[in-house]
Amino acid sequence: VAWGETRGEALDRMAGALLRTRVAGVTTNRELLRAVVRHPAFRAGATTPAFLDRHLPAFQAAEDPVAVR
Repeated sequence: VAWGETRGEALDRMAGALLRTRVAGVTTNRELLRAVVRHPAFRAGATTPAFLDRHLPAFQAAEDPVAVR
């Protein structure tokens, strides 16, 4: 959970928190979450329940893997 005076500020805080998060021993979806909070449509609040269905292939094709250890 992140808070900010604006949506953008809250998302920036969330992105920073995700960047600093370290999890050892299990697979996470941290990189996927980082990609989502940086996506322009998500940042603008222009999402629907189909957001991940529509954008997941691009997230998976990104340089960073979706699942990291």
